[in-house]
Amino acid sequence: MTRHIVEAFEEELERLRKSLTQMGELAASQLCDAVAAVADHDEALASRTVQRDVELDTVERVIAEDAVTLL
Repeated sequence: MTRHIVEAFEEELERLRKSLTQMGELAASQLCDAVAAVADHDEALASRTVQRDVELDTVERVIAEDAVTLL
């Protein structure tokens, strides 16, 4: 393999790693908010947490597409 191909692969792998980190942070934040919403009986926070799930789903789809492309 040429150096260019290896470098491009490494760059794409790093981008995928960053996306996975972002998804993990989003999921952790949502989990904390969900626990707080239940503990505090906070319906508004629960609703906002559910609405933010769309963002997490989007990141997950992008990661799946990028992983398939990378493979």
